[in-house]
Amino acid sequence: MNNPGSLIIYRASAGSGKTFVLVRDYLKITLGKPEQFRHILAITFTNKAAQEMKIRIIEALRTFSSDHTLSTSDQHLFEYLRNSLGFSDEQLRTAAQKLLITILHEYSDFAVSTIDSFMQRILKAFAADTGLPISFSMELDSMRIAKSILERLYNAIDQNEELSDFLIQWAQERSSEGKTHNLDGELLRFIPIIFEENHAAPLERIKTHELIDFVRLRNTIRHQMSSITLEWQNKLKQIVDEIVSLGLTDEDFYRKSKGVFSFIKKSFENPFNIEPNQYVVAALTDRSLVHPDSSKKDILKTIEHKILQLIDQYLTVQKKITSYDLINKALPQLTLMRTFTELYDQFRDEELTIHISEVNHRINKIVRSEPVPYIYEFISSKYNHFFLDEFQDTSAMQWQNLVPLIHESLSYGTYRHNLIVGDVKQSIYRWRGGRAEILANLPYLTEKIKLELEEGDAIESKFLETYNIVNLNTNYRSKEVIVNFNNRFFEFLKTSPWFKFNHYYDQCAQETAHSQTGGYVKIEFLTQNDSNSELYYETALKTKKIIQTCCEELKYSPHDIAILVRSQHEAIAISDILSEYQIPITTEESLLLRNAPKVRYLIAFLHWVHNPKNKNHLVTWLTLAAQLTHRHQDFFENIFLIGYSSQSIPEVFDFVINELKLDTSIRKINEQPLHEALLTLIYASHHIIGTTDQFVECFVNMALEYAQTQSLLLNEFLNYWEENHETLALRNDGLRSGVRIMTVHKSKGLEFPVVIIPIADWSLSSTGKNKLWVNTDPERFFGMDTLLIPEVKKIQNSDFYEFYKNENELLQLDAINLLYVAMTRSRDQLYVMCPTTTTNASKEHVQNVGEIINQFVIHEFGQINTYEAGSLTYANQTQYVKEQEKSFVYTHNEAVKDKPWRSWIQLQSRFDSSSEIDTIWDGDKNTRWGNLIHYVLVQMSRSEDLMMAIEHFKKISLVNEEEAHHIHTVLTRFFENKSIVTLFDAKASIIRESEFFDNEGRLRRFDRMQIEDDRITIIDFKTGQKKDSHVTQMQSYMKPFVQIHHRKVQGALLYIDPPEIVEVHL
Repeated sequence: MNNPGSLIIYRASAGSGKTFVLVRDYLKITLGKPEQFRHILAITFTNKAAQEMKIRIIEALRTFSSDHTLSTSDQHLFEYLRNSLGFSDEQLRTAAQKLLITILHEYSDFAVSTIDSFMQRILKAFAADTGLPISFSMELDSMRIAKSILERLYNAIDQNEELSDFLIQWAQERSSEGKTHNLDGELLRFIPIIFEENHAAPLERIKTHELIDFVRLRNTIRHQMSSITLEWQNKLKQIVDEIVSLGLTDEDFYRKSKGVFSFIKKSFENPFNIEPNQYVVAALTDRSLVHPDSSKKDILKTIEHKILQLIDQYLTVQKKITSYDLINKALPQLTLMRTFTELYDQFRDEELTIHISEVNHRINKIVRSEPVPYIYEFISSKYNHFFLDEFQDTSAMQWQNLVPLIHESLSYGTYRHNLIVGDVKQSIYRWRGGRAEILANLPYLTEKIKLELEEGDAIESKFLETYNIVNLNTNYRSKEVIVNFNNRFFEFLKTSPWFKFNHYYDQCAQETAHSQTGGYVKIEFLTQNDSNSELYYETALKTKKIIQTCCEELKYSPHDIAILVRSQHEAIAISDILSEYQIPITTEESLLLRNAPKVRYLIAFLHWVHNPKNKNHLVTWLTLAAQLTHRHQDFFENIFLIGYSSQSIPEVFDFVINELKLDTSIRKINEQPLHEALLTLIYASHHIIGTTDQFVECFVNMALEYAQTQSLLLNEFLNYWEENHETLALRNDGLRSGVRIMTVHKSKGLEFPVVIIPIADWSLSSTGKNKLWVNTDPERFFGMDTLLIPEVKKIQNSDFYEFYKNENELLQLDAINLLYVAMTRSRDQLYVMCPTTTTNASKEHVQNVGEIINQFVIHEFGQINTYEAGSLTYANQTQYVKEQEKSFVYTHNEAVKDKPWRSWIQLQSRFDSSSEIDTIWDGDKNTRWGNLIHYVLVQMSRSEDLMMAIEHFKKISLVNEEEAHHIHTVLTRFFENKSIVTLFDAKASIIRESEFFDNEGRLRRFDRMQIEDDRITIIDFKTGQKKDSHVTQMQSYMKPFVQIHHRKVQGALLYIDPPEIVEVHL
């Protein structure tokens, strides 16, 4: 970074400290010139990554500003910055303090953002220039738009005969093939494909064609296939008859029944569906058909040339027919995609709503048409430096949109620094648009991007003038044995002749940090099984043994162990087996809200309230209530007697309320809107639910958000639940419970002390479920120059083989990169299991990653055997910093299950993203101070929590020592008021910062609600002077709760300085 106008490309292998480098370079620019922090834009790909970077920057500044002893990492950073900037220790501390204060006081200018949010800001600012109305809205949920598109599709059928005929034919074909009859579900799953970037450009091209074009194309293809097939059946019959007339049989041909004559006869019976076997191919290559022992060699020789010529022609035609067949099978889906795209355009124009995927697309149209896009003029003047993180996940369109900004920054030539950080080996999101070749080619642009940009050549020249590539080759994550193993394994992989991207792994070898000695690696081989269930069972038992050794003997926590799998199906299968052995497990499936008994209890009751005549819902609800309260068998019998009796609904309700000791407020539940009904149910069911857990809290937050943004109607919420309950889940962040099972994709960016890869055998080639865009001759296909075909094996014998070959090579890269990510997550121990290879797989023909592992072990030992390196050691709990220690979640010492309902999950959601933290720093100095005091009080359950709440804010760098001391002084004085302590520490259930609607229909939020047996107290904290409007506001808070609860409802205004309680009554 010594040269002005620089482009630094950091190639950051796994565990090489890329976030450290980003923070280091950010501080190097800003410590000497604090005002420069306003002129740096750091872009990454996830909210979590953006939040982590912000935290790391602020934490470093806070640490440097204090007199605390620095950690080893902080000391290295401190010394680097001190030496680079030429500061003394004291000067660096002073500069850090000044920069920290500057950032915190101008937090809205702290520009660390995801690429999506950055592009959204640009689009909103220049909506009119991109053809959008100023009032447009943006939709992230693809399924919501999909439902609207499906509704429009059905509405269009009556007015569009061609569309109606097409859909009827498509449905009939699916039925004849034995495929699902649930067309709605099938279409809803298919529609979101149109929003994927991989389909954007081809769909733009096919949108120009009418529906009739696709119908005609399919009819033409089918007609040609039929006529060609009939023609060749005749030709094959003629040659068969001629061969037979000469007295020749299979015995006269090379390889006899496996030879050419057999192939011709089978082809006649099933034209263009029989592939030539290796013996037929050999005969055609050698141009010789005669069996050496045939007594009719001379006769066969007279017709041999004719047969060879005919087969050559047949195979050429078969290639054409195969191509037609592939297109024929894919045309219905392509037609649907074109129709969905058209209906989406209608939806967008009528609803003034776009899908988030369209953001990049609209900006890209402007970027491609102008040398210096005017929409970037403001951005270029505001930001001097651009930091791009996780660059291997960048899509072609995203990079094309960013290129002009980087070029503009470099063109100024004075004090402009641009960083690109990524690792091609960790590019595992190609299915989402990620393009590893973009990073691999830098500083060169890909030919496609260079051609599409107005000044592509000039931009590339500027990149070449200013670039510097830095390889980060020290691994600070994994211990020495693991690093050395991975170095050897991937160096061996590079020698594989089938792997076309071995140059991506040229800089793969890493050094180990001095402190990372030790480590352990073990590769075990599983029995080769045709049955997946037997494979899962065997690997699960081996995994169980590893977990027991780690936890019982080496003192690791279950949460220190991660099991990484290729698919969610494998995760469920293995977790089910491990659960049978009482191994505590955390999986995505276990986090689903629908699997939580208390959530199921709430949903079952809401279903019954909505449809009280449905006794099944009643019985389900009562059964769950019985299970939650551990009722005896006689109560279960009463459930069915009551549930299916002839009693009236009010009588049933009376029985249930008395038997389950429900609060009588539950009688009003069917008169209430969704949010009130749910809160009433939870209050009334206190004796059943007990203390609410995080699943209930997450469910309530989700329901309240739905009520706020979608509908207050119970029936619509229940429909939403039925459509989405397969995906609604508790967030995994910060949970410290069982062994974590997750897909490799979800593990990217994480690290764990112990990693187990139980089934390392995923395929290197296509599974046949994907679709492939291919270029076509528009003269042959009604003007269409691109078509979609199924990615199946028979493509190899079609006109589209080159497309298939290129795609297969990319799939191999995907699979290898996935293995690299999996093998580089561990700190202390790495376990890998894969089936033993029983086939004679050569290095030239490898089918899955398990075969590569087999070959590696043979290369190392000369035979298949258990591979072990290093030694097992006890867990070092002090070294492992969990993700939630870096998060903004305030974790109380008490167990989550003992917390008042909503408190934990509300805090979690409150600080889920850096944008929520930003609200603390909104407004002037007094407002910011008030926000800070307010949030500390909201964090607390009791007065004794004060120090923990303040320490939490210090830990996440939202306050420095001086501010923390001031807060402590003010709130200590506040809690010296005995009346305040008596109120604050009352034995009550606590709800924090809950949103509700007042009697005027306005959305409100109280700070704190305390629920006791005989009363409800609503509390609001006030940091300013007393005003009459505060009392009026509190009364508006109280009125809705008076109407839905029999308890006494009272209000309390708690003024901070000076401390005072003002009681409010209606």
